[in-house]
Parts: sequence; structure tokens; C-alpha cells
Amino acid sequence: MAGYETIYPLRFDDDGTPTPFPTIYWLTDEDLDRRLADLERLGHIRKIEQRIAADSTLRHRVHADHAAYRDARRAMLTADDRRVVEASPSLSRSFRGGVGGTADFDRIKCLQAHYAHHLARSERGGTAAGRVIEGWLND
Repeated sequence: MAGYETIYPLRFDDDGTPTPFPTIYWLTDEDLDRRLADLERLGHIRKIEQRIAADSTLRHRVHADHAAYRDARRAMLTADDRRVVEASPSLSRSFRGGVGGTADFDRIKCLQAHYAHHLARSERGGTAAGRVIEGWLND
């Protein structure tokens, strides 16, 4: 199976300014990354969002996957970093987003981020969006 790496969700600039990093799973397979970029160029983000809008079961599962991503991202924070996030309204807001930081759980921001999340959850059956994307990759 293709690889991914886990990325810590908060960065600190040289001056100590915290900056959120919305993607906690990053693809490490360059060929897979290119294939997903090709799918994006061919309009597959719009296609999956149309499927989500038309299928309430898929929409419910995608929402649950976004929520699980949000919760995993927040759980990665150290106690000190969690206090930094909670003290800042803008940082707090950024940690409410789902995959790729999106606030709208009906949206797919980036196929790569969703597929990396799918790979990270593969032992639990992956994700709803990831299974759709996997179908396209196997076509």
C-alpha cells in the first residue's frame, strides 16, 4: 500500500508565532500524488462533491470522516499547544475544520489529503471519500 507520513498540526515561526498546518497526513508516494493531481485536473473533486450532495449515506459518512480527522488533529496537540490554540480565536477556528482544514464538511478540498487520510485509517476500513477515490484509481 502507498505510503503517507503524519505531520504535526501546529508550527511555530522563528518569532514564536503559531501557525496551523491543516493536513496531518501527507502522501509520500510521488506516483500516487501525480495520479491524484490528474484526477483533480479532470474535475473529480466536483464529481465527488456531486455524489456527496446526492447520496445522504455517503454525505453522513464523509461528515463523520471529517469529524474524525478534526478530532485526531486536535488530539495530536501537546497540552501546551492546546492551550495556545484555545487562547486564540483564529487558531481555535482553524482547528474546527476537517480534512485539509475545510470548514464545510460537504466539500472535498484536495484528493491527496483525503486519500492520505484513507490510508491512515486503512486498518479501520479507510474513509468514505477514500473508497470513492480508490475506485477511480483502480479504473
